[in-house]
Amino acid sequence: MNKINESDLHALFELLPEECRQTSVKSVIKKALKSHSVDYVRETILYSNTYSDDPRWQAYRFYLGESIEKGWGKGFIDYAHGESTDVFLHSRRQVSIPVLIHDSRRGCKISQQVLTERGIPWVR
Repeated sequence: MNKINESDLHALFELLPEECRQTSVKSVIKKALKSHSVDYVRETILYSNTYSDDPRWQAYRFYLGESIEKGWGKGFIDYAHGESTDVFLHSRRQVSIPVLIHDSRRGCKISQQVLTERGIPWVR
């Protein structure tokens, strides 16, 4: 179990969309920091900011929690910067079809690739 550094927690909290800076969302981040690195949580927040499309903070909290728990954001930063997609591609291959379709519709080319590999059409 990791000790939570308050400055790391604050920096991560600042990455959240302003409307999602709620105490219960902060609790999700605190919980994640107990078992994951700051870099892992940062990457997952950035992933969630990109692909969570419900503007309600409650929906964002759920999406972020699922993303942390299931590793949906692994490799996202490299992918977003146009670098190696291997880790993100591997994480996408572990994701459920509904999430792949959702992220594909939000513009995730790696999710589109995985759906194509599985022979599943996705519609914009």
